Amino acid sequence: MTAGHQVPGAVGVSPAHRRIIDSYRDRDRFDQFCFLLAAALVASGIAHLGVFLVDGGPWSGPVSWRKAVTFGIAFGIVLAAINTVYFSALRLRNKTAAGIDEAVPREHALAIIKRDLANLVVPGGTLSGAFQTTSLSNNVAGQSSPTFCTTSAAIDDTSPWSEIQRVSYLLVDSTNRTGGRDLVRAVTRNLLPPVTQDQPDEQWLLSGVQALTFQYHDGSQWRDSWDSSAADTVTGETNTLPKAIKVQVELFSELRGRTPPPALELVVPIVVHSRTNEVRQLAGGGQ
Repeated sequence: MTAGHQVPGAVGVSPAHRRIIDSYRDRDRFDQFCFLLAAALVASGIAHLGVFLVDGGPWSGPVSWRKAVTFGIAFGIVLAAINTVYFSALRLRNKTAAGIDEAVPREHALAIIKRDLANLVVPGGTLSGAFQTTSLSNNVAGQSSPTFCTTSAAIDDTSPWSEIQRVSYLLVDSTNRTGGRDLVRAVTRNLLPPVTQDQPDEQWLLSGVQALTFQYHDGSQWRDSWDSSAADTVTGETNTLPKAIKVQVELFSELRGRTPPPALELVVPIVVHSRTNEVRQLAGGGQ
């Protein structure tokens, strides 16, 4: 809305009146009906009181203005109070249920990511390969994480695969017309394909994601990339994993101009490290 233009119907409306109008619009039809009925009863009682003050008449007795005035005002206030308490509790219940419905998929997605990262396989093996943020194996469209091997797979009597699987995380366009993108987990169970590499199975985790970032802690600072095939600058070892991995999931804000929801953050310590039989010469000449 540009300067000098006003919304039709908003001319001369005070902020207090605007809040009342917005509060009325947020109510459902039955709630609106009860609200209007309560207002009509109170207005009827006030109207009868005005007629009594202007024309006079009996205030007490079998037929009196007092009954019409007290009935309208009293029942209108009671109806408004009951309606407010009931529908406030109903709206609170609906809001809580909606919050739970939003939180459950998020917690489930973070739990899966945490389990995958906590069970990383030491790189350099026959099945594990290298842990690299930029790799030729990262060839899945929309990939937002490195391809890594983890022992988080479930073993059952019907699948011929082991507990090691290759996992990556993708951000793909949403298919249910919601804002943001879908967070998808791509899983490959067959790590020794006979001829060509199998297409990974995609598992939906979360909708409404704006961005997904990974950071890697080397023991002193966070880094945006990691290459296990490169020698460590301190120890000179290869096939090393970071000390910890941080995952940030930025959520999409459906309301323009509103502050976006806080990002989901997960820090997973990596306790698996490669071993070596190499004997190093110490500075004092010992081993």
